[in-house]
This record gives sequence, C-alpha cells and structure tokens, in this order.
Amino acid sequence: GQDAGLGNWSSARLELRTGGRFDLELWRFYESFAHQPSDAAAIEARRAAEAEGRPVTHQIAEVRATVAGTCRVGRADALRLRGLQRQELNQAFAKDASRMVGGHPTWWSVDGQCFLYFSEEHSHWKANAVRTAGGDGVCNVGLGKKKAGRGWAHSGVAGEDPEQALRSGEGWFEVLEGDWEHAEVEVKECVDVFALEFSSKQVVFEERYKCGDESSEEKHRADEAIVFHGWRLGRAGDLRLVLPAMPEAHVDGEVEAAPSLEVVGSRGCDRKQRIVAGPVDAKSCISGRSCLHAPRFSAAFSSFSHERRA
Repeated sequence: GQDAGLGNWSSARLELRTGGRFDLELWRFYESFAHQPSDAAAIEARRAAEAEGRPVTHQIAEVRATVAGTCRVGRADALRLRGLQRQELNQAFAKDASRMVGGHPTWWSVDGQCFLYFSEEHSHWKANAVRTAGGDGVCNVGLGKKKAGRGWAHSGVAGEDPEQALRSGEGWFEVLEGDWEHAEVEVKECVDVFALEFSSKQVVFEERYKCGDESSEEKHRADEAIVFHGWRLGRAGDLRLVLPAMPEAHVDGEVEAAPSLEVVGSRGCDRKQRIVAGPVDAKSCISGRSCLHAPRFSAAFSSFSHERRA
C-alpha cells in the first residue's frame, strides 16, 4: 500500500450478532494542549506555563460513527498457493472484485497483507504485498505506476482467459536472491474462505468538542444505504473487513464522503463476534481509497453466517 495519511479513524469495533445482525463503531479522537497568544502578556503567560510544565488550553475533538444492519455469508471464490519459498505467499487468497488492477480483480490473503494482481505489461499474475508487510503496495503496481509489474513471484503467461493462468500451477517463477527461478507451485481451490456482505441504511454520528472551558456535543444521522464486505478463513480464523467510503457528518449538518478503510482481525469463539482495534497504522491505499491496517486485535467472534487495501 501507499502511505495514506488516513487521519479519519483511530479505532474500529465490529460485533456480529445472532440472527445475521451487526454493529460497527468507528472512533476518531484528537487531543492537544495549546496556548494561542494574542498579545505580549499572553506570550509571557505561555512561556511561564511552559516553564512550569502547565497546559494552558486543553482541546479535544471526538467523533463516533455507528453503523448497524444485516450481514449475509457465503462461500468466497478463493485459491490456495503452495510451494513458494516466500512462506507468506503459501496461503489462501480470496477474489476481491471491488479492487481492480490491470482490468482484473485482485486476490487478497485473508490477513490483508499479500495480494495477487494481473500485470498488463507482462500478461501474467504477480504476487506482492502491502507496504507495511514489506511489499510495494497495490496503489503502486498498476500499469504506468512507479512500481508497475513488480512482485515476488509470477504465474505463467495468460491466454484468452487470464484467470486460468492464475488457477494453474504451470509456468510459475519466484525471485530468489535477486534472480527469477522456476517454482513448483500448487494452486488449488480453497473452500474454507467465507465472504460476508454487510448492509445498513443509516450512519449515526456523535461529535464532542472541547476547547478550554467551552464545549459542545452534537448528534447527526445520515440516511444513506451502505454496503461493505469482508472475508474470513474458516469459522474461527482471520477476518478481513473492507469498508466503503461512508458519509461524514460535520457540526454544521453537512455530509461529505470519507475514504474507505480496511481492518484485519483474528481469532474467535462461538457466541459473539467482536473485533476491537486500538490505534491504527494507516499506511495503505487501494484504488484511490484509504485503507486501515490494524495491529492484530483481540477478538471474540459469533457463529456467523461472514468478510479492504492498503
């Protein structure tokens, strides 16, 4: 991925409930201690405060966005690679038609770190990763981009149906010590990856502002249909969630679109699925959309019927 300077959300929490319902909460928090001098006396007061280690003005801006709705689960179109020297590529990849490179969908590992994309220049599929995982990032590898066609491994040359080259173990090569070497790769259909579709009809925003002794709290609602997707390996494995660009409410009541984001969580149990992410490392962007890569969350998952980059 590409550094996106996300600046939109600090954390995310998803709870999957019985009956195909879900609750998603996004949270953004900003806090600072500032003194804004307007005259010589104020400047002197600021210097004295700094010398004594006293904050002069406490500023807080907090926004919570809550989305609730339904989710559907089905089998995902997924492949599993085996036989590559780079071990992180020997795993399941699910097809993501919402993220196109070279005119074809990308395929993503369920941990959200690695991806497969079609290189138009070379007419084969390349394996790469997001920048936070040491790769080039999906934003940078398309035709005409600064790292177009780069990757750690590639399929055989594609024919009339490019996807057949990806599904075949023939003709694969891998970079080993700087040289392309033939690789004995096994590609099989993976039946234990599930695709989740989340739907909601509104977003509720709660905003809290504080500056010194002044404060305000407001609540807004955006009645807008939202659909986003996720993928999960098995019923207790990693969960990758890609959110759409959702409306963002402001104090004056206006609503504008905010970039989408991606959250990756893991581990699970039987009754209730909950993913909680702490401060997020926002280092990616996919097809012009910002993505969120969270550290591994602690998660307790529900028996669900479930699945960004960047």
